[in-house]
Amino acid sequence: MNLYQPYFLFFFILLLSCGPSYQLPPLDDFSVYEKDRHARHISPDGIRLMVRNTPNNPKGDLNFWKEAIRRHLDEAGYLFQAQKTIESNQTHQKGEALSFIVPYQGEDWGFAIVIFVEEETVTLVEMTGPFKNFPKAWDNLSQKIHELKIN
Repeated sequence: MNLYQPYFLFFFILLLSCGPSYQLPPLDDFSVYEKDRHARHISPDGIRLMVRNTPNNPKGDLNFWKEAIRRHLDEAGYLFQAQKTIESNQTHQKGEALSFIVPYQGEDWGFAIVIFVEEETVTLVEMTGPFKNFPKAWDNLSQKIHELKIN
């Protein structure tokens, strides 16, 4: 497995991203860095989270993007774990959350992505880190994601 595989999707979409139009409350025990166009949250135990927008191109609905991302990650060797529907309490917009496990440097890492789709924009919330620390961080994000405000 390629050393950089867990970060492939994370950074690939970063190259296509546009400016922020979202607000996510800080997660417990995470520091927030907003040096560039993307909010990055980092925990002391190695969990990284990023929120960003990318153009809805090719034009697709939530199901299209959910299936495209899942297929891409399956083909890259990620092991699918779970899927759930998410709704923002702020905008009542529905999204989908997908979680995976991927081997990385001799240990399992978790990767989760939450997808919200609007007419012109796809908002992605991505989290990755050592699996031993991942369930607690994922629970933390699952509670806060409902507070995500997409402008």
